[in-house]
Amino acid sequence: MPIAKLNTLRNYIFGLLALVFPLILSAQTTLQGIVTDSLNQPVPFANVYLQPAAKEVVVAYSITDNDGRYEIVFDKTGIYKLHISSLGFKTVIISVTIDSLNPPKLIINNVRLQSQKMELNEVIVNANLPVVVKKDTISFKADAYADGTETVVEDLLKKIPGLEVDSRGNIKVNGKSIEKVMIDGDDLFEKGYKLLTKNLNAGVIDRVEVYDHYSDNPLLKDVEDSEKVALNLTLKEDKKQQLFGNATLGGGTDDFYENRLNLISFQKKSKYFFFGNLNNTGLDPTGDISQMSGNSFASGNRLADNKSAPEVMSLVAARPSLKDAYINFNNAEMASLSSITSLSEKTKIKTLGFFTADENNFFRDQTLDFFGPGEAFTNSENYRLRKKTKVGFIKTDLTSNLSKTKLLEYSGNISIGNQETNTQLLFNGIPTEENLNHDPFSIDQYISYTSKLRKNRALILSAQYVHDEKPQNYVADTFLLGKLFPNNTTATRTAQHAATSTNAFATEARWITNNDTSNWEVKAGYHYTSDRLNNTLLLGDDSSLQAVDSLYRNRLNLNQNDFYGSVRYRKNLGKLKISAKTELHQLFAKVENDLDSNQSNPFYLSGQMSGEYKFSNISLLTASYNLNTNNSDLLSVTNGFVLNNYRNLSRGFGKFEQLQNQFLFVNYTYGGFLSGFTFNSAFVYNRESDYFGNISRIEPEFSTSELALLRNRESYSYNLQSDYFIKAISSNLKAKFNYANTHFQNFVNQSGKRSIESQNINFGGELRSAFLGFFNYHIGSEWQYSELKFDGKSTRTDNLTFLDLYFNILKNTTIKLQNDRYFFGNLDGDSSFYFTELSVQYKLKESGLNFELVGHNLLNTNNLQNSNIGDTSTSLTDFRLIPRYVMLKVGFRF
Repeated sequence: MPIAKLNTLRNYIFGLLALVFPLILSAQTTLQGIVTDSLNQPVPFANVYLQPAAKEVVVAYSITDNDGRYEIVFDKTGIYKLHISSLGFKTVIISVTIDSLNPPKLIINNVRLQSQKMELNEVIVNANLPVVVKKDTISFKADAYADGTETVVEDLLKKIPGLEVDSRGNIKVNGKSIEKVMIDGDDLFEKGYKLLTKNLNAGVIDRVEVYDHYSDNPLLKDVEDSEKVALNLTLKEDKKQQLFGNATLGGGTDDFYENRLNLISFQKKSKYFFFGNLNNTGLDPTGDISQMSGNSFASGNRLADNKSAPEVMSLVAARPSLKDAYINFNNAEMASLSSITSLSEKTKIKTLGFFTADENNFFRDQTLDFFGPGEAFTNSENYRLRKKTKVGFIKTDLTSNLSKTKLLEYSGNISIGNQETNTQLLFNGIPTEENLNHDPFSIDQYISYTSKLRKNRALILSAQYVHDEKPQNYVADTFLLGKLFPNNTTATRTAQHAATSTNAFATEARWITNNDTSNWEVKAGYHYTSDRLNNTLLLGDDSSLQAVDSLYRNRLNLNQNDFYGSVRYRKNLGKLKISAKTELHQLFAKVENDLDSNQSNPFYLSGQMSGEYKFSNISLLTASYNLNTNNSDLLSVTNGFVLNNYRNLSRGFGKFEQLQNQFLFVNYTYGGFLSGFTFNSAFVYNRESDYFGNISRIEPEFSTSELALLRNRESYSYNLQSDYFIKAISSNLKAKFNYANTHFQNFVNQSGKRSIESQNINFGGELRSAFLGFFNYHIGSEWQYSELKFDGKSTRTDNLTFLDLYFNILKNTTIKLQNDRYFFGNLDGDSSFYFTELSVQYKLKESGLNFELVGHNLLNTNNLQNSNIGDTSTSLTDFRLIPRYVMLKVGFRF
């Protein structure tokens, strides 16, 4: 884009801000005060809200801080009621008159609350309050945080303080990943919640509830020592007991389209949810499908969820840190139908089925400069990838309350897929085409029985079976492995047949007892895993392919029988909690291939010690130390090489090994959702006594990698996050800082042992306004610095800066203007790339119709360059991006 246009855009944006800010800040009235009790002590976390004198709606809201102070900024005249309430105190109502806005006014009301005794079951919570706190639950009123620009639930969650949604749709609460997202208390997708949050319309949500110390199993509530966090979405009352939904049809220039359909039906004994999505605008409507296998009713301690067959080959191109809407050329189709039905008062069944198909295209040009040990060289690659994916998934969950103290749970699912990947590339001027066909299949069966023996004691018996297989067939119409096969002078094609499979069975008995000051948990169980790999490398020409010698094939079985027991104890000493855990394992591991077999029968110990100290309700220090033992997986015990793509091969260590590591975690948190300020810092240290490093051979035409058993790798990181609401400018400030350091070793091209140090620094901040007027903004910047030290040194610095502007010009019209600037270091030419997105929405609320005009990539940035650094090479890559288009969307509710 010409510099003159960029300067014009910049001057327009900042000129607009200069005009708007004085209007916003001047046309407001500020209500301030201090809330105290009868002893003149401050009352923190009291609810302070403003209502019109003749209506029962909340128009402004605040929470008192630790000093009992509150502040409300309002921009409308009239007669209002100021409510001040807190649990255990009588509510105070003060009449407030705002007769003008210019000049700005400051109204001070200090309030003293009188104590009031009440039973907990007599407390009535105002459902219109933006924030309500009840023990381990924090409830947010959705409308208090929505500005009209939200399309799906994910857009709404990004605007709630304390909730963090990353670019892939993963959700964290105060830095902790959530377990699930429910609707009115019913779970649909377990950790595959992105299918819900990326498709459910945001306008149907009444409240967003955060559950701390969440227990999946209702009989284990107040019994198990849970640190899980979950979200619950409550629907608006007018959406219940009926069929409702919404649809969006969007068509744009250059044949771009985006269509959505949501149907939800609430019956007396059943709920039905249908989501449909068709788009070629880069949106992924499903998220990570692999996380859908969990049982939505189960107790959350499934035994074999981490058991799956590895992929031998995966033709996936590395992507830059860009939004999907810029780089994901796709053609997605998704349909999902789920239901929750009460068969009786004691039995509930949930079914989920979905089908998704997608065609992804990816384009890049790359130049790689190798400078590591050996001869320096440069490779160039012009690369185009097309991947067609189809996945069908069916899942059934059943829960039956056999009695008030006994619960039976079952979960079963089956997944069938097909993936066809084609790449067309020029490698150093040599045309090459790759084709990979992949047909994954999996079955998962889980059953659990819970008996609550006493109020504070429970026994859980569970079992699980998993079968997973991943057959792959690969062929490339080129042969670049001549140095590995000097006697083969006629080969023009490279191929590989590979298949991996896993069969796993696990059973476990778990005993929990919980007292006021202590918690015991005892486990005993058995895990059986059988992993298999069959792969063969073939070389030849168009007419025939022949298998090569045994160094390039595997006929491998890895069988493991693990008998284990564990004891965990937690003691509550008031502000201090301490816990300890010990695990004992007797493992019988056997590795078999077509040449020989070896047996390993280790007895080993793992343990954990942790503690937390609660300085106050908003200040907490936690620490934990872990001693872990990790067992070799299937690909790490291979003797023969495995082909990874047309010019790269790898193989494992060749025998079974156990790797030990020590892990230290220290975390300090301050503040909370209602304090106006949160601070979270964490330090992590990991020392691996044994680890698998790499012995690499890197040639211009090909590379090989073999695992080597090395000693003493260590890494540490420090993370800091803060969230602060600045009342003076009605804006929320977020800041973060991350530092990570890793020391490791490797071998390259018959070099000696090389010591590598990797450092990564990530820091940034953002400011989001919460004005009551017609304008809001969201501005921020994030920097990433990477450094590698070896015989030499490589560095890279990247940056993302954004400015989003929101306008509510008319009652039913909203405008959103998003501006992004990406900066990538180590580029010879222009290192900055600019993107602008425009959305204009008009809503006819009475009819349920809405119209949206979208302008994507208005600056028409068609390509982007970035660089990557390594300890043996650097690369410069040019990516093709989704071009500019304009789209009109029509949405309607019914």
